Amino acid sequence: MTTATFEATDTASHDAFYRNLPHKPDGAVLAFGLLESPDPLRVIDVNLMGAASILETIARDTERIFVRTPLRPSTGERK
Repeated sequence: MTTATFEATDTASHDAFYRNLPHKPDGAVLAFGLLESPDPLRVIDVNLMGAASILETIARDTERIFVRTPLRPSTGERK
């Protein structure tokens, strides 16, 4: 397992962060969150918007690799 650190609230940087990973993940486990803050909008920004943004970035790449890559009829493996 490898971990990578990014700024969840800097959603504009998520595509570049993912693109610059040395190896693309086979899967992802997201483990971060803001537990309490005097500003409830900050909690939403970190826990919802940050998570949705990075997971959407990963999902787009996963879709490109697995959904749009046809299977070889003889082996069932991806081309």
